[in-house]
Amino acid sequence: MKESDGIRTVSLDMEFKGSLASLRQLSKLSQKDMAAALHISPQYYYDLENGRRLPSVNIIHKIVAFLKLGHRKAAVRAWHIMAARTHGWDV
Repeated sequence: MKESDGIRTVSLDMEFKGSLASLRQLSKLSQKDMAAALHISPQYYYDLENGRRLPSVNIIHKIVAFLKLGHRKAAVRAWHIMAARTHGWDV
């Protein structure tokens, strides 16, 4: 994970759940605070971070925007790929 000019980027070889947890911790947010920022339930967020749920397109857009994860279109694509790979999909 790199940070440049306040924009965070991640490599596609990282897992979605590990990346999400790391970015949340770097932002010094609790899981409950992160869920509130994304307008989702704390349980749903916990499930995302622990790899039990696959995020929707809308949730990935919210994560990318809230955490300022690089060029929006490229970041959304990267996070979709990471999420799919976390669930064993070959993309």
